Amino acid sequence: MQALILAATSSDGPCDGDRGTSGGIQKGAESWNQWREQNPQLAPDLQQAELNGATLGLNGKQPFDLSGCDLTDAKLSNFEFTAALSDLKFFKARLTKVIFHGSLQRVDFRRSRLDKVSFEDVAFAQSPLAGCKAKACHFQRARFEVTEQDKNVPTRN
Repeated sequence: MQALILAATSSDGPCDGDRGTSGGIQKGAESWNQWREQNPQLAPDLQQAELNGATLGLNGKQPFDLSGCDLTDAKLSNFEFTAALSDLKFFKARLTKVIFHGSLQRVDFRRSRLDKVSFEDVAFAQSPLAGCKAKACHFQRARFEVTEQDKNVPTRN
């Protein structure tokens, strides 16, 4: 399976055409990657994207807003999330060499596999890690807000 490449951009400008939105991803990795190569200056709108089972790679830092994305069963590698994230679903996802910064609010990591993931200085709020398998991950200075809801999160679905 070919990975979707979310190459870093130098602009936060608006997008043209539906490939600049999450709808363009649905056309497949080859089409998306070709569009990204031809339009590196555009910052795609990926909010609320349904990326279930997607394989994602990144060249550089994550310049996109992925708020509300569903990345259930997705595979992410070589990502650096440079801003706070909210309402993101990594349920049963595989993350390799991923770096998080800032705060994670309502980010679901349940039953995910984390390999060489850095959560250094990250603030977790309502972001369950139940059932995760973590290998060589960094949690230095991470802060966890535990709520009653977090205590009752099921580990199996």
